[in-house]
Amino acid sequence: MAEAKKRRPEENDYDYIKRLKHNRKVNKYRKKNVHNLNLYLNIKYDMDIIEWLDSLAESKSAYIKSLIREDIKKYKS
Repeated sequence: MAEAKKRRPEENDYDYIKRLKHNRKVNKYRKKNVHNLNLYLNIKYDMDIIEWLDSLAESKSAYIKSLIREDIKKYKS
C-alpha cells in the first residue's frame, strides 16, 4: 500500500483530510478507467518529433489519438 501523503505546512486538519479523500477517489477512478502509456523520445535522434509535438495547438494526447484513429479506420476498411 502506498505511503500516506505528507501534510503541507499551510494545511489544517480539515484540508489535509479533504485532499487525502480526493486523491483516493482520483486514484480509484484512474485504476478503473485509465490506461497510461509513456513515450520516450531521444533528444538527439527524435528532436524533429519533439519540436512538432511542441508546436501543436491541440494537446499531444489528442493529436496522437486522432492519428491512431485515422489508422484504425484506414486498416478496417
